[in-house]
Amino acid sequence: MKALKLVETKDEGLIPNYSGLLLLGKEDEIRKHLSSHEVFFQVIDE
Repeated sequence: MKALKLVETKDEGLIPNYSGLLLLGKEDEIRKHLSSHEVFFQVIDE
């Protein structure tokens, strides 16, 4: 994950950045840390 730059080094170890959180994080953790952002996906059949 470090090679992909999905984490940052802090005092207590490796901490996921926004990219790592969105790609690999659990839904509840994403909602907790990025609560002001939301994405909707809609499929329109023709």
